[in-house]
Amino acid sequence: MAKKTRRARKASQQQRAQQQTRTQQYEDAPAGAVAAKPRPRSGGKLSGTLTAAQAAISFRDEYHYVVADLRRVGILAVVMFAVLIGLAFALPALGI
Repeated sequence: MAKKTRRARKASQQQRAQQQTRTQQYEDAPAGAVAAKPRPRSGGKLSGTLTAAQAAISFRDEYHYVVADLRRVGILAVVMFAVLIGLAFALPALGI
């Protein structure tokens, strides 16, 4: 396994510190109070005004290889079942 770089170690330390801070905030809250959930960051390409059709198109463009992989897996599954069914008929006929 490769050795972690300083940057990776520093990032993991910062994540642990943030998690401990959040945990401490929830523990310090009064018993009857409901802690507010942090808001998700609005960054990246997708925003709140994106329509379902636009999202479907962008996912189709970004994950085009998944459809091809699923098609290959489906064909392989059909072939394997056909082989199993063929063996189920052939082996008893051969007396095995």
